[in-house]
Amino acid sequence: MGVDLDSLRLLLAVDAFGSIGAAARDLGITQPAASSRLRAMEARHGLNLVARSARGSVLSEGGQAGVGQPEVERGNSP
Repeated sequence: MGVDLDSLRLLLAVDAFGSIGAAARDLGITQPAASSRLRAMEARHGLNLVARSARGSVLSEGGQAGVGQPEVERGNSP
């Protein structure tokens, strides 16, 4: 799964803080921007990356796989 560095940082922050809002604050972006970025990544990869609930958010199996084995996009690199 190829992800850009900002998206990988967001996934790592959600994992660390257990909250999209807290992850967004830590990264200096708004919660709606973080949620939008996560939804775009999920649509792009056809995976549910984050399990959301009223009590917080955790990485789903797909999100854990993306964080555990990141294949970061680097311009035109293979």
